[in-house]
Amino acid sequence: MNNFQFRTSTMLPVVLQTDIKAYMFLAYPMCVLRAYDTLLPWYNERFINIKINENFDFQYVKWPYEMSGEIDEVFECNYIYRSMLDKDFDIISILIKQINLGWYGYVFFDEYHLKCQDAYKKYHFRHDSLIYGYDLDKECFYAISIECLMGSYRKTIYSFNEVKKGFDLEIKEKSKYDDYGRELVSIISFRPKIFYNSYSFSKRTFCDRISDYLHGTDSFNDSFYTSINPCPQDKFTYGMNAYIKFIDYIKQIEEYDRIIYRNIHFLYEHKKNMKKKIECLSLPCELMEYCEERYDKIIDNFEVVRLGILKNLLQRKRKSISKNKIIQRLYDSYTIEKKVLTIFLEHIKSDSY
Repeated sequence: MNNFQFRTSTMLPVVLQTDIKAYMFLAYPMCVLRAYDTLLPWYNERFINIKINENFDFQYVKWPYEMSGEIDEVFECNYIYRSMLDKDFDIISILIKQINLGWYGYVFFDEYHLKCQDAYKKYHFRHDSLIYGYDLDKECFYAISIECLMGSYRKTIYSFNEVKKGFDLEIKEKSKYDDYGRELVSIISFRPKIFYNSYSFSKRTFCDRISDYLHGTDSFNDSFYTSINPCPQDKFTYGMNAYIKFIDYIKQIEEYDRIIYRNIHFLYEHKKNMKKKIECLSLPCELMEYCEERYDKIIDNFEVVRLGILKNLLQRKRKSISKNKIIQRLYDSYTIEKKVLTIFLEHIKSDSY
């Protein structure tokens, strides 16, 4: 391990995954998790149930805000808060040392200083990136970041100078807390626990989570997800009941200050992942074809809704959003998914899972 520290360049394993993109707090860890096959069973039985709050924001149940909650089961995590920084903090040396020890860096930068970002030299924008490697000769870090306009993730390169300038905001900014009174995290270092834990897929746990989603319940105690830096208590609607809650939002969409495009993308993403999760089981061919065909229809519905809302947002034609068509597709998807999951669970339980 000592010799490892003297390498001039190092890149830790990552996969530019597309399963989860709506939330960076999930997307970046997933880029690491996908690089380790031993961790996939853990993912396959999780991130099934969803919830929506009174502000119509969607999340996964036990959503790992700032790498907390269930994600602690597969990653070791260390936190550097903004309150811990001072003018002598050397972000370059810290990241290099951490990478040499196998730690990935989830880092917040001012993207005004990052050349590859839309905000470069235009406006100050605090945003997060995943740092997974470095090259001393080229004086750069290897990173994954989001291209905000397209909503897609990409591998990119930040020079040491860009990183230093981009991190200066964290050091100089006097505010140490966010709008909810939570202490701001500047760096989350994490690495897989593949050397300590092994995970085997549990069909029973998987089906219990599907049942929670189907019936709008939370038998796994969602409050655990606030194990670090908790959010204020909020009222949530769970599982398929979230469909109805979101339909209420669409009905009143003109009354709200913002159109939550991310939620539509989240739901589209969720349906694609639900199909993949069911496909990871060994089902009779006829049942598998039935589930796949129904989920393809649901995914198509959400793709039409997602692109339709995005088109109107880009053209700034808020009132042109066809509420009735969106609501009908949501109702159709709700009906299809409820039926397919009911049939799926009946088969699994009859198969003495």
